[in-house]
Amino acid sequence: MKAILKRPSTVELGELFKRKVALLKRGVNIDTVRDARQLLKEMEDFRTEYPEHAGSLMNWEVELLDGFPGIEEQQRDRALTV
Repeated sequence: MKAILKRPSTVELGELFKRKVALLKRGVNIDTVRDARQLLKEMEDFRTEYPEHAGSLMNWEVELLDGFPGIEEQQRDRALTV
């Protein structure tokens, strides 16, 4: 029997996906918005490190932004104040 070894990037990608799904299921509240912001940052960092996964990550980011109204403006405002 052969063991299937997954590349670290694939494992990390799977974890990001699971966290995205869990956040969307939890609904909008202060904690999930904070967690969604953190996850978006991690997805951005991952996309930079592993550009071959950029398409999937960008779709997931859009799903998060659609699921948490107002988070995009908050992200943009934070970027402008830094």
